[in-house]
Amino acid sequence: MIKKDNPTLLEEITVTSRSNTQHLFWVRWSWNSLLPQYLVVANYPSVGDPRVLDLTRLLIVNHVRGVKGGGVAIANLFSRPVTNAKDESLVSSATAQGLKEIALMAKEVDQVVLAMGSLPNKSKVAGARLEEMLAVLHHEKLDDKVSWLVNPKTHQPAHPLSLQGQDWQLSPLSPTVATATSKRESSRHKKKEFEYQPEI
Repeated sequence: MIKKDNPTLLEEITVTSRSNTQHLFWVRWSWNSLLPQYLVVANYPSVGDPRVLDLTRLLIVNHVRGVKGGGVAIANLFSRPVTNAKDESLVSSATAQGLKEIALMAKEVDQVVLAMGSLPNKSKVAGARLEEMLAVLHHEKLDDKVSWLVNPKTHQPAHPLSLQGQDWQLSPLSPTVATATSKRESSRHKKKEFEYQPEI
């Protein structure tokens, strides 16, 4: 008769998410609340199921574990899966609620990493969405938590997939960029329907 050993619990990981019927705002993995917590903002989810670890999510979680973090939330500029990253598709995947959720999560973590790569430079919609997000973070006085993920060779904004296993290099968010972005957005939003309502 084969004796069965009781399994050993190595670690407990809690997975939580915020979503509605159409949009996935963030997914969070937590394993040690005493260690630094991260928020990584990418472009859009590849799948709407928060229980699925696609390659981007896997790379992000593995990096945070590698730097001795205690948890990471993954959010996106656009909160709905996009099959074709053209401006027409991106417009319908953005909501004001998505930016509010990013700001709320940013308040809970120790560091915010912007990991969108080149999409905001290639897409006018993505570039405008990035400016809106930076304006919200600036309004909430969270600039000092924010860094860019950059390619260590070119120092250009990077996406976890584009690094192909290279170590992450982070570059602080320039105060001048944040301030200029906030001023542009304040002027532009007077003529647009988007309004960010801060928590009271």
